[in-house]
Amino acid sequence: MTKVVSMARTSEYWVMRAQKHRFAGRYGEAMALLAKARDQFGSDEAIEWEMALTYDEMDCEEEAARSYLRVARMKGAYCAQAWFNLALSSAQRADLTRAVLYFEQFESGDRQGVSPELASLLKRQLGEAMQTPVTQNKWRRAKMLERRAVERLQEGKIHAARRTMLHAIDLRENAQRLTLLACCELILGRLDDALSHALRAHTLAPARVQTLCVLVDVLYTMGRGDQARRMLYIAVMRAQTEEDRLSVAVECAKHGEDSLTLRLTRSLLHRDPYSIRGMMIRGCALMNLRRFDEAKRVFARLCVILPEDTICPAYYAMARDEQTPEERLTLGLDVPRSEAVNRTMRIVAAMAQTSQDDVHELCRLSAWSFRSVIGGANTAVLSLMQMIALNTPETRDVLLDALTDPQVSDHLKYMILQAMTAAYGFKPYDADVGGRLVRLAAGATTQRQGDGEEIQTVVQAAADALAPDFPQAPKMLLPMYIALLEQSGMPDRREQPACAAALEYLFHRLSGRKVDLRRIAAKNGVSHRLCRMMAKRILRAVKNMAKNKTKGSAEHEVHQL
Repeated sequence: MTKVVSMARTSEYWVMRAQKHRFAGRYGEAMALLAKARDQFGSDEAIEWEMALTYDEMDCEEEAARSYLRVARMKGAYCAQAWFNLALSSAQRADLTRAVLYFEQFESGDRQGVSPELASLLKRQLGEAMQTPVTQNKWRRAKMLERRAVERLQEGKIHAARRTMLHAIDLRENAQRLTLLACCELILGRLDDALSHALRAHTLAPARVQTLCVLVDVLYTMGRGDQARRMLYIAVMRAQTEEDRLSVAVECAKHGEDSLTLRLTRSLLHRDPYSIRGMMIRGCALMNLRRFDEAKRVFARLCVILPEDTICPAYYAMARDEQTPEERLTLGLDVPRSEAVNRTMRIVAAMAQTSQDDVHELCRLSAWSFRSVIGGANTAVLSLMQMIALNTPETRDVLLDALTDPQVSDHLKYMILQAMTAAYGFKPYDADVGGRLVRLAAGATTQRQGDGEEIQTVVQAAADALAPDFPQAPKMLLPMYIALLEQSGMPDRREQPACAAALEYLFHRLSGRKVDLRRIAAKNGVSHRLCRMMAKRILRAVKNMAKNKTKGSAEHEVHQL
């Protein structure tokens, strides 16, 4: 009898098979093989690199960025290419600040795998974009302020976004800016103002779908359902692009128009079959209509495309079991509340006893809790404690992923930094803070509630004052403020306005411009003596952080003050 000896499959084998599927455009099959390889071999650089490339080709920006950052963190053969691809994708999204930071990371390494010509081209384009003067005319200044307002809105800084957008509208009014202002007013509960701005935007651009969607939101919130429904049907008829169809589908899903949601998502997925958000919205609408078989197929596909995601499996299980949702499903951004409670209980139970077999599942639940709003802050803290206590390569990867995830709050990121520093020692980590990639060490930061928000408030206050003429200011302000935090911790609340004024003053001084400290202090409503003291403190912190590299210049500035 012939004895058959089985050959063990290596990670390279699965990567090569996945690569063939990717080349053929079969991204679902590729992701299924890569997920299988990761389960078997763990977080391998080649696997993560192939995942990043697959997500990139699928236009799944967030997932691609997460995988590229993991590759960069491994500092292996693909590190330089990962930083370069991150810089390139950020530049394509017009996120220039982040693109420059990623490119600087690329330049600081060996640049292996990237052609010098391509690197030089991107460097030149980024340099030209960052150095473009914004003071030449009102149009450019207004455009820059609009981008800044959008960033603030995405970060949850609604009041700051509203102020910035008002400045942009004062310079040059258009439908898009009025629409964004209406969004701010709606979130702040100023419904009459929101309606006024939305109607004005609709008058200026009656065919603009985004404006119609905001107007629909305002009308529904004000209880004017019939008018809202008419405007929604107009938006459906005018939606021609994939972006417009997705926006209208979101509005239909939010306001209970499930049949319209299915119509729009069917058209959207026909043109973009890997639209993750489109599939989630469609799956939720199918669940609401009790079309469980169709919903199950949608969520099964999502589970394959997003093997790390824990939200899609929850919805798949509901569809498989034909479980009628207790609450109406809309966008699928998080699990239903009942499932969130169950997950919290499982995390709490794991505090008492966790076997090695449970670690993988607990890591998945913890990654969910860090991003979840429904789960709550307490669940995230419990997960953090578990990840630190278990102290395995997989749990450390969960924490490092959270530090660079834009969906995780800055406050939680600082808590993670504190915990990692206490457990693993004092060393810097890459973190996405305030929408920017920075290198932080948590040695001197505090654990007070709201630190993440306060950090952004101080830096943004200084950036707002400089924004019209110096869009590159945040790139310089944030490292200066981080140096202060590392040296002496978070300033008191009464010192924070003076700290923002000091940052504004130092930006001018370190850029070679003479400015009046008293005037800047008066403009910010703070004592010039306190402002001077904070400026000296910041400069000393920068000097200590940079050591000999900036010793001479820092001493000169301290003396000049």
